[in-house]
This record gives sequence, C-alpha cells and structure tokens, in this order.
Amino acid sequence: MESSTLPIHNPAERLLIILQRCSQDETNESVQAVLARAMEVKNDTDSVQKGLIQLLQLIYHIEDQLQYFPSRKQSSYKELMTQIKDELISVFSRLEMSWSHSFLQPLNSPDWYALHWLPSCVEDFEEIYLSKEDLNRLREEILGLIQMIEDSKITQEFKQFLLIKLNEVLEALNKFYIVGYNGLRKEILATLTEVGINEVEGEDKETKNNISQKLWEFFTKIVPEKAQKINPPISLLVNSYKLAEMFKILPPGN
Repeated sequence: MESSTLPIHNPAERLLIILQRCSQDETNESVQAVLARAMEVKNDTDSVQKGLIQLLQLIYHIEDQLQYFPSRKQSSYKELMTQIKDELISVFSRLEMSWSHSFLQPLNSPDWYALHWLPSCVEDFEEIYLSKEDLNRLREEILGLIQMIEDSKITQEFKQFLLIKLNEVLEALNKFYIVGYNGLRKEILATLTEVGINEVEGEDKETKNNISQKLWEFFTKIVPEKAQKINPPISLLVNSYKLAEMFKILPPGN
C-alpha cells in the first residue's frame, strides 16, 4: 500500500496496533489475508512473509532499545517480546489456513496477555523517542529543503546529487520506528560528510554551504533532552565538533 496509517515515531505503538488489528475480528479469511490487512501489505505470500520478517526486525529493535529502561522494566518487556516473537514465528507455516481455525492462540485473542502490557511499553517509549508532532515537523523541514533544491537554478548534476542525499535522510525519518535516533543521526552525519567533501561538477558553493548549514541545524534538532537517555552526550559532542571543524561552524552555545 502506498500510504500507511501505522505510526512511524514509536516502535512499540506500531507493534501494538498490528497485533490489535489481528485480534479484533472473527473471520473465515485466511491467516495471510488477516496479516496483510494488519501490516498494510499486499495480500500475497511473498509480501506477507516479508512483512512478518520486518515485524520481527521491529521487535529486535524494541529489544535493543530496552537497555535504556530501568532493569525491572527491561526484564518484563524482554519476556513480553520473546512471547510475541515466538507466536509470530509460528505463523509462517499457517498462512493458507483459515484464521478462525488456525489455532493461532493467543495471537487471535483480544484477551492476549501481550495486548494488556504493550500499552505500558508504548508509554515508556514516548518518554525517550521523538513525538509524532516532532517527527512530522522534521519531515516537513526536509521536504522543504528538497523543494528548495528542485526549484533552484543549480546544475542538473549537482541538483541530482543533493536530492539523492536529502531523500536518504527523509527515508531514515520515515523509518524512525526501526532505525531510532542512532540510525537517523548516522544518516544525517553521512549526508553532511558527503555534501561537505564531495566535489560535484557544476556545483554552487553558496548553495552547498547553505544546505550544509541547514542540515547542521537539523542535526541539532533531533537531540532533544529526552534523547540523551539513549545517546550519551559525549559521543554526540565528538561528532558535533568534527563536523563543526569541517564546516567552520560551532555548535550552539559556543
């Protein structure tokens, strides 16, 4: 499907919504059809299997981020994720079965234990992750940069180079639910570096500096106070000063 209604800012909420969609209806449709609708993918075996693999990757990402939670919550949520993974893995061999007769307990039960505890995990992720509003605002800023480049009078080769780099950042934003802060920072740092050191035939220095400056400002905006819980300030500071030296600018407050 071209447009998804699944959230991209909170991985636990994305997982919860998919599981809730599976448990809501009694139906004689195939397991494949129910999962395709829940995950918003095409109703064919290949697409659903890929969707399930991505869903497992989402769970692995959630598990990786649990290290930033208190130890008590870590153990509870890890156990919860293990139960969900085991149930999803069992689905692969049952795609052609009827949903109502597939014995996919507890996946197809609205009383499933996981559905009662996942909302708590969702709330905890809201404490450390970008909000939906923050993420939408950042996406609008990148889209604005893309539009500015498309409307500019720079050479086609240089324009194409910048658009490719900015669309890579946009893609990381669209997959924030699975790449998290580290993946997003990595993509922006890589883009800043490539824009800074690569020489493209027909490039305009003023435009290049302008884009670098805007990307730098964008980079500083994705590290709100709550993000420090999962991004040690020292590593961010080292990366910041390396970039500052490259572009002859100083981080805010210096």
